[in-house]
Amino acid sequence: MISYQFVFAIIVINLFVAVILAGHEESSRLDEANLSDFYLELFKDEWAEFDHDARGIIPIKYLV
Repeated sequence: MISYQFVFAIIVINLFVAVILAGHEESSRLDEANLSDFYLELFKDEWAEFDHDARGIIPIKYLV
């Protein structure tokens, strides 16, 4: 019984650490993107000029 509790505790601790590391990786990936709110709004405004219906796609002739 003691060995079961020990193994179970190690598994739970490893899962807890994995969740923390995954969260840290996600936040550091967002920091590396250097995408500020200004540039995001600028992109949205430019995209809206080509995608009037807000479908998420634009005609191929506008890709250039």
